[in-house]
Amino acid sequence: YKDKLIRSIDVYINSNVTNLNPDLSEDRIEIKTLNGKRHYIKSKKIVICTGGIESARLLLLSSKNYGNNVGRYYSPHWNSHHGLLIVNKNKKVLNKYTNEKGGDSIKRYLTINEGVMHKRHLLNAKITLEGLNTKDDLINSVAKYFDETIFSSANKRFLDDRNHNIFEFDCATEQTPNYNSRVFLGEKIDKLGQPKLILNYLVSNQDKKSLLDTYKIIGQEMGRLNLGRIMFNNNFDLNI
Repeated sequence: YKDKLIRSIDVYINSNVTNLNPDLSEDRIEIKTLNGKRHYIKSKKIVICTGGIESARLLLLSSKNYGNNVGRYYSPHWNSHHGLLIVNKNKKVLNKYTNEKGGDSIKRYLTINEGVMHKRHLLNAKITLEGLNTKDDLINSVAKYFDETIFSSANKRFLDDRNHNIFEFDCATEQTPNYNSRVFLGEKIDKLGQPKLILNYLVSNQDKKSLLDTYKIIGQEMGRLNLGRIMFNNNFDLNI
């Protein structure tokens, strides 16, 4: 479609849409520039594609009232580094990117079977494995998750065995809808004279419990298959 798009689309740079309905007309949008100029564009249809935060901001800034739900239920994939995978010696781990047909580069990841997710009421989670290549990487990673009461000397000796491959969990998980997790307009003004956004991003106890249960299932399977073990802080604070 490249040739068709070149002939039918005009791209305006340095043009910031600041209001979809300045005069409550559906066919007019307001544009401002950093040098103080203001323009208006008429259009029969408007497509907003500025991401989860800026799309909400644009709707909140617009003169038309789009309802109280705008900006609420903000829930990107919750990303966390909250554990280690220690793979038994002589076990090969395929955690790098792989080239698929067509030249696409895809990274492998761990996830829970869909049937188990439904049965255990788990949120969908994708876990990639990040290698810890140096001793400092290992020490710093361990320090993030475990204190001396949790990370025992026996575990330290286990980690010191260089025949083990050690990886850090990089997990992205879905979240439950949360009405109070939201973006809203603040009092500070940006360079275009528009109110800046305030982000009140919340992670619920249900989100955290689902993540812990996911780690436990992966750990049980690692043990059952004699592949290795996982380590994470089981005292993860569910009240944060």
